[in-house]
Amino acid sequence: MPVIYLEVSRCLDACGLGEVVKLAEEYCGCRVLRVYEDLVKLSCESEEVAMLCALRANCVRKAVREVAVLPWSIADDSLFEEISAEVANIASSLKKDDNLLRLCIEFYDPQSTVHTDLRENVIKAAILRLRKKGIHAVFSRSLPDLTAWIGALDSIVLGVKLQSVKGDRFEPRAPGRRVYERPFALRVELARLLVNLSSPSLESPLLDPFCGTGGILIEAALEGVFAVGIDLDYDNVRGARRNALQLGIYHGVDIVLSDSELMPFRDKAFAAAAF
Repeated sequence: MPVIYLEVSRCLDACGLGEVVKLAEEYCGCRVLRVYEDLVKLSCESEEVAMLCALRANCVRKAVREVAVLPWSIADDSLFEEISAEVANIASSLKKDDNLLRLCIEFYDPQSTVHTDLRENVIKAAILRLRKKGIHAVFSRSLPDLTAWIGALDSIVLGVKLQSVKGDRFEPRAPGRRVYERPFALRVELARLLVNLSSPSLESPLLDPFCGTGGILIEAALEGVFAVGIDLDYDNVRGARRNALQLGIYHGVDIVLSDSELMPFRDKAFAAAAF
């Protein structure tokens, strides 16, 4: 079972870590091995399962697969040689057919244990080793083919970054990309925030009494929460249904043409509401 590290956004502190731990254990079936300051170490069935957790947790910014572990007992003057050798081995094993390899090396070092000189030496030595193997490697942060991750933890952990998870993951669902668009449509990040703040239950539906283009309904359905939307405007009801169909979550929503003051539902039909 691969060991995966999930980097969590620092601004969320303990709440972010708690979200990731609960999601990993209860939803993804992973085993939490260790929780660091802003890092969660997991043992998962597969990389795909780990990435599913990373994409569902709003605060995860990076997913890394552990490849090798080196002890701190290695002398400082040879430490960078050991690290660079491992990085070169990782890069050469994952090298594609083309001649050029754009390599990025990232350090996770919250306690500033690894000196700047050591970091530079690791990068230079890894590039040199790859070129000796016939691979034309260059250091690139903007468009890397491979990102090696070096974590200064209890031991020195070397890994490969599977994916960066940034705020722009919401872009494919942005209002301007939907089939039905209106100027009042919520930004995806705000719609997701409102869903999270409403603390919906998977057992009971979520209500949006003024659903508009369906942004809140979409975000709820993507989290596995059945959502019901109401709108007085027929065009909005029809358009929100088209948006739900476009994103493949129509089975997880119900959109009703109605006045929100005269909703056709029984009392206590909903566990949460967001609008």
